[in-house]
Amino acid sequence: MDKIKDFQELTLNEKSIDLLSKAITEYAFRSGPIEDMHANNQCKLT
Repeated sequence: MDKIKDFQELTLNEKSIDLLSKAITEYAFRSGPIEDMHANNQCKLT
């Protein structure tokens, strides 16, 4: 259980959460599935 608690302390803090959220957003919108959908004109949102 100590390894889990150590991991949580390292990752679930204000700075880490901020960096993780930015990284996920960057992946999704810049080089991930959402960008692929737009690049291939498969966007059926409108």
